Amino acid sequence: SGINAEYRKQWYQRRVRGAVRMQLVCGVEEEWLPHLLPDKCTFSPPLDQPPTAYCPSAGEVKCHRGSTFGIRCWVLPAAHVIFPAGMGRFREFAAAILEGKVRRVRCNALYISVLKI
Repeated sequence: SGINAEYRKQWYQRRVRGAVRMQLVCGVEEEWLPHLLPDKCTFSPPLDQPPTAYCPSAGEVKCHRGSTFGIRCWVLPAAHVIFPAGMGRFREFAAAILEGKVRRVRCNALYISVLKI
């Protein structure tokens, strides 16, 4: 078709002018991958060090987890991510409430103040 002919012509002109170069390429830091592409990462269970902590700005329990990326299983450094779903997350959140770290809990856009007794 006409579109393919135009593409071949552009590629041929680039090839004749010099070496083929990659265009629109950007660098990616390995720390970004667990945050930008969590579905492509395989995470390990939460690490013991540094300990799990409640993040008041995000309103989530966060932990450090080791991970690998992609089908080649490239090893990535430990990432600070949201604690995995399950009873462990509730246990860590309850511990944060008992320690007085949680002041407000957001539930469906309503704020419930946690009273300190």
